[in-house]
Amino acid sequence: MAPIDEKLTETVRSMYEEFPFPNTEYQMPIRPFAAYFAKQARKGGRSLLSESIDVIDAGCGTAAFITNLAQSFSESRFVGVDMTEASLKLARDKAAARGLGNLSFEKANILTLDLGRKFDVVMNLGVLHHLADPAGGLARLAAHVADDGYLVLWLYGKHGRYRLNLNQKLIDLLATKDEDWRTRIDIAKRALVGFPDAMMSCHFSVADQKMEDDFSRAREWILKHDQWVADQFVHPHETVVDMDDILKLTAGIGFRVEEWFGVEQDASRYTPDPDLQKRIDALEPDDRLRALDLLIKPNYYFVVARRR
Repeated sequence: MAPIDEKLTETVRSMYEEFPFPNTEYQMPIRPFAAYFAKQARKGGRSLLSESIDVIDAGCGTAAFITNLAQSFSESRFVGVDMTEASLKLARDKAAARGLGNLSFEKANILTLDLGRKFDVVMNLGVLHHLADPAGGLARLAAHVADDGYLVLWLYGKHGRYRLNLNQKLIDLLATKDEDWRTRIDIAKRALVGFPDAMMSCHFSVADQKMEDDFSRAREWILKHDQWVADQFVHPHETVVDMDDILKLTAGIGFRVEEWFGVEQDASRYTPDPDLQKRIDALEPDDRLRALDLLIKPNYYFVVARRR
């Protein structure tokens, strides 16, 4: 395993200590997630998550997602892990305010994660692509997945974030190396309004995914939330992926992609041409995922992987 880039990890940590993320109620697509785990119910219940299982969110930040899960599924036990104390304080305060006795938190770095136990569901949402060593981090996560467990990943897509990545590079060039996070955020905000929309327009994440395809609305929102400007526009490290990368990463830890949330597998959903439908349907499962990826060109990926 390659040595950990501790300097980069510390740089990432310092940004999130100053600007804990997301620190809002991030509206991730919970419906397909909940529907998938309803299908995995072992006791005929409403969801596997209601069957007293153990769930971890590695890189939970201020824990918007796992807090809502813990409140919705009180029968199960939830653990949030993050390396930033500022994020964990906000997460703990929120859990305490809601009286959630089934949710606890630990401070740890994913790249050195070793909790000495396994979980039925291991989640890593919007974090793996920020690690200095994504493959190494994924191996650490896999080591915490129970033999029949689930690994849930949410990753940035290189197709959909291409223009945003160019904007990130521009902002990084405009900022001098010794300028602090606050100054870098201010430069990013000025760039978003100071350059023509035709040049700066891009897709980026905001708390409500419904507005992300409207650059003007998304920009108006993010300009009021500095922690999101930091995460989306001045982050020191982002490794975007495509489905081929995800398949290789998961195969490297002995897992396979079982579910791609929000993406229809039926070729007829994409074309009325029967020959094209037949050709897509004839592909091997992984190649079908690759083909749909190239067709859809997504902004991000929300997938479940299990052991082969």
